[in-house]
Amino acid sequence: MVLGAPLSDLSMGGCGLDVPIYATVGDRVGLLLEIPAQDRRLALLAEVVRVRDEGCGLRFVEVTDAQRKELRRCIHGAHTAS
Repeated sequence: MVLGAPLSDLSMGGCGLDVPIYATVGDRVGLLLEIPAQDRRLALLAEVVRVRDEGCGLRFVEVTDAQRKELRRCIHGAHTAS
């Protein structure tokens, strides 16, 4: 399953999506994080850890060192842009 939706939050460990999805806890999903203000894109694998009517919580899994470094840049840029 591949999701495309706005994030409710973003951290080094995972993120939240503010849209309902048809997934269950334990499902794995592919994410493509896009940070337009930084012109960055980052593909990550995540596991569904929480599902509610209004959205879900995801934990990043199998993150490489290169992905972790890029994620850190995305998070830092998102905080500076807001």
